[in-house]
Amino acid sequence: MGGLAGPLRDNLNPAPLECWGCKTDLLFEGCRRCGIRACAAEKKVEACILCSEYPCQLVQERILMMERIKEVLPHCAVMFKNLDSLKEQGLGFWLEEQKNKWSCPDCGALFTWYQKECRQCGRELISVKDHSNY
Repeated sequence: MGGLAGPLRDNLNPAPLECWGCKTDLLFEGCRRCGIRACAAEKKVEACILCSEYPCQLVQERILMMERIKEVLPHCAVMFKNLDSLKEQGLGFWLEEQKNKWSCPDCGALFTWYQKECRQCGRELISVKDHSNY
C-alpha cells in the first residue's frame, strides 16, 4: 500500500479492496471508520446532500483528503462531485447519465472503475473512461 497517502497508508492493514458502498456492511477497511458515514447514520439521512448542513466542515475536509489520493483511488476524487450533480440534476437524470458513462460502447454491458476490458465483449475500456470527468 505504498502508493496511498500517509493518513491512509499509516492506518490501514493490507487488505483486498472490496467495498459495496457506504450504506452496506461490506466496506473497504479505510471506510469503516469514516466520520461522514457515521454522521449520516446519526442524523438518519440517506445521503450527505440531504443534510441541511451540506457541505459541512467534515465534507470539506474529506474533499481535501480525496484530492491527495485521487491518483491511487480515482473514484474517490469524484464522490462529492457526484453528490453535487445528483443534488442539482435529480436522481433520475443522474442515474441515466451514470448508466451511459458506465456502459460499454460496443455491447452496452455495464463496467466498473477498475475494469480494463468489457467482461461481455472484451473491448478495451481504459480509453473509454475519462476519470476526470466523472
